[in-house]
Amino acid sequence: VGRAYADPPGMLKRAMGQRVFWLIGVIFALVYVAHGIIITFAIPLFQGQGASHAAAVWAAALVGAAQVAGRFLFLGWGRQFTLVGMVRSTLLAMVGAALILWLAGVAPWLIFLTAAMQGTAIGIVSIVRPILIADVLGNEGFGVISGALAIGVLAGAAVAPFVGALILDEAGVEAAIGAVFAMALAATGLALLVRRG
Repeated sequence: VGRAYADPPGMLKRAMGQRVFWLIGVIFALVYVAHGIIITFAIPLFQGQGASHAAAVWAAALVGAAQVAGRFLFLGWGRQFTLVGMVRSTLLAMVGAALILWLAGVAPWLIFLTAAMQGTAIGIVSIVRPILIADVLGNEGFGVISGALAIGVLAGAAVAPFVGALILDEAGVEAAIGAVFAMALAATGLALLVRRG
């Protein structure tokens, strides 16, 4: 029979006393708000950039497929990068995806490139996030620390539809794309401050 091991007491408090704990929390909260806006409003965002409804639906479906591709890419090539480097590169890909979505206003077919980049990036993030937490903050107390950091991820995903709807209703498609771009860019900038512990 397996034995359950509790996290040592005080590990969460110790982790919360480190700047990198809060950096990681904010980074991934921003990522999941931005991604949540993209996946919740993919069709109106893509159509707002000139794509047909059918093309928007296909591009939206591509996001999910690309997530699987991203996980395979990480498993195949992930060892060639440091974890922090992988996170930075992945977040930069999300910045690029938002920028390409904005450019799709001139060339609507670019929505497929946006979908592929966004899906691939979030697929990698879903694998890298817990590994990064252990790598930067240590394995000891991983359960309670990663659980606490998951609050930001869950909250980000939960508020994304509301935030996206508010921006779309009040300011339109380009403002929503701008918000996604700004959040991805902010997350990338914060990731530059993350150092391995």
